[in-house]
Amino acid sequence: MKIRIPQQHISRYSLFSATESAARQWCQELPMGDAGGLARQLVSAVDEFNRVILPSQPRYAVLESLRPVLQQALSLLSARLTNQPLVLPPAQQKLADLVDRLSGLASTAYSLAAIHALQETADATDTLPANLVAEALQRSIGFAGHKIIHAHQLHQPLDPRAWSGLHKLYALAETQHLEDRPVEDAPSTTTIAATYLKPVLLSCCQPNQLRQQDIVVICASLDSWLLRVTLRQATNATGLFAVNLAGERPPVYTSTVPSSALVDHRIIDTAPLCRHLESLLRDARQAKLPNVLIGKSIRLPVPLLDHVIQSLESERLRGEERTRTRQSVEVALGFRNSHFHLAGQRGFEELLQGNCEIAGTRKPVSGNLFLLDPDADDAWSVAVGRDLDRKITGVAEPAAEAVVEFSEESPATPTERPGTGEGFPLQRVTAIDASAGGYCLEWTSEFPERIGNGHILGLRATGTTEWRLATIRWIIPRRHQATMAGIELLSSCASPWGASVQRNTPEKPVPVRVFLLPATAQPAVGETLVTPRSGFAEGQRVLLVREGESRVVTLLKHVAMNAAFSQFELVTETPQPSDTAFMQNTPTDIDFDFS
Repeated sequence: MKIRIPQQHISRYSLFSATESAARQWCQELPMGDAGGLARQLVSAVDEFNRVILPSQPRYAVLESLRPVLQQALSLLSARLTNQPLVLPPAQQKLADLVDRLSGLASTAYSLAAIHALQETADATDTLPANLVAEALQRSIGFAGHKIIHAHQLHQPLDPRAWSGLHKLYALAETQHLEDRPVEDAPSTTTIAATYLKPVLLSCCQPNQLRQQDIVVICASLDSWLLRVTLRQATNATGLFAVNLAGERPPVYTSTVPSSALVDHRIIDTAPLCRHLESLLRDARQAKLPNVLIGKSIRLPVPLLDHVIQSLESERLRGEERTRTRQSVEVALGFRNSHFHLAGQRGFEELLQGNCEIAGTRKPVSGNLFLLDPDADDAWSVAVGRDLDRKITGVAEPAAEAVVEFSEESPATPTERPGTGEGFPLQRVTAIDASAGGYCLEWTSEFPERIGNGHILGLRATGTTEWRLATIRWIIPRRHQATMAGIELLSSCASPWGASVQRNTPEKPVPVRVFLLPATAQPAVGETLVTPRSGFAEGQRVLLVREGESRVVTLLKHVAMNAAFSQFELVTETPQPSDTAFMQNTPTDIDFDFS
């Protein structure tokens, strides 16, 4: 096993005497109110400290004095990077780079203490060296894991060496039989295995399909979940995921690893955790609760919990072949914008009252717009009701269904079309590869700030009139390059409607925008309703209105739930006269744009 560490060639540290007390005194003089300035000073300090010639025990003591400030700096920077666009502005990107750099240097610093301690003694069996090595490796793995979690939260590409370094540190702990040794990490006690599993398990949860806020909540929940996850050698072990300690990749499905290659792998068994989470999910749904309480203060939304269970419970591999193509396509971004264009470029109130041509009532275009002959049978007519969050491609690979590129000749700027209406812009893009299931968009201009994973969009081939409903499955911002977003088709013939939850209250309900999707044969799913993420739940009676027509439906089980919308199976009821009361209420008084 080879672990890369810097050479120690500096005999005297320039910032302070390399002692615990001097380090604490130096920390008191740092600019704690300036997150960027604080991080830059720490980067410089730790980088130099990693090259100082120093025995393991004083090295570790100095690092423990610096650790609270290191953690605070990373926390301050993370707070500065929340609610930022996926493609970070230059100033925020510099802060993100500081987080990456500081996490890596701190991990290296602690790994030096552990390696030197092992070199200074025959083995780590004595109490003092064993404690020092275990604690130093746990700290090192913690900072290395923070580097990976940080990249997931910002949806930024990760250097494969980050995974390689993390795996090697854990492998080193295994060789010394320290992975399950209790380690004090105030305010609690943990182990090296648990610290290692945190970024590993997050990567199993399909973080590229989640919003930044969702990843933060999952990370906060992981500490209470790790005791229900086991990490064992492949011999006689079972589990959904496998991780190669000699490789540089995140976990993959165990079934994809040849048996002859399992010697370097560790098996991750998530089944006990999934059973526990399924119990929490059942209780929440029976009680009609929107969130599940994790620990004492973490509230995990039910849709997010369902996503975690689906990700950790079973394999979801890509089963559709991509085909290279190059076609122009128009995109309507967001729930509100897509609703407008699928409604025949009419406003919401006009759609409810009538005199509107509905895109979903026309005969749909067959197959993928960029793969099939328009006169052929529509492949998606039997697939629009599938569970979106269950269509997973594997942990290590985004669930791309195709690619669309914004070229210099067709920039991602709103296109002017007669009747489009102000506030409902279209973007013209180019499809460069496709599958039966969707596309992948590539932005060469600035990516829209309010659009993220799970958001709704409408798609149509340029020059045609048929719109299709789709959702963003994953987004990969790339610095100085185009941003890529994987797109999955939901339906080739979705119908826009207005919907109002029926409640026993004197207030007149105000309708919101929804999409009605037709029944499918494969899999066998009845009509489904795509709604905003908030405001709708299983068991509710909902009044649907369009063109003066009304339907009363009851929402059955969730077919899909993600960051921006929910999808329900439904059953139609016989409407009562009072059910149409909300039609007298104008929908334009309230903006229900959840895009």
